[in-house]
Amino acid sequence: MIHALLGALGVNELIAHPFLWRAFSPAAPSVSWPACRLLPRAARQVFTGDALGHVAFTGAAAALAFGIDARVGLVVATVGLGVAMGLLGERGRADDIVIGNVLAWVLGLGVLFLSIFVSSASAGNGSAGVSVLFGSVFG
Repeated sequence: MIHALLGALGVNELIAHPFLWRAFSPAAPSVSWPACRLLPRAARQVFTGDALGHVAFTGAAAALAFGIDARVGLVVATVGLGVAMGLLGERGRADDIVIGNVLAWVLGLGVLFLSIFVSSASAGNGSAGVSVLFGSVFG
């Protein structure tokens, strides 16, 4: 389909000349450069969103372990990490290995807080820990 469209526009005859290939080949990196810059930025944003999700779990589990509403811990932890990441700005640009290690620690702390909540005497509502673990903080 693309070949037929290019043929209808007369581009096939145009690009058949070798001198045009040599003329347009230096422009190829400049055309592909925005995509090369966009994809790593998008990957960092996805990784940041993943980090906020892990911190939300840990904050909710910590709040339950300390006898506070899970939504309060979720919001405080998520907003706190977002503000901290914003304040660090370009100085705090860590590579993926550092972010992965931090996320592993955050998940470990979340499991610790969840086990404290489940094993404590104040855990009258046993479904709260499961709700936080699987994503529902509303019921």
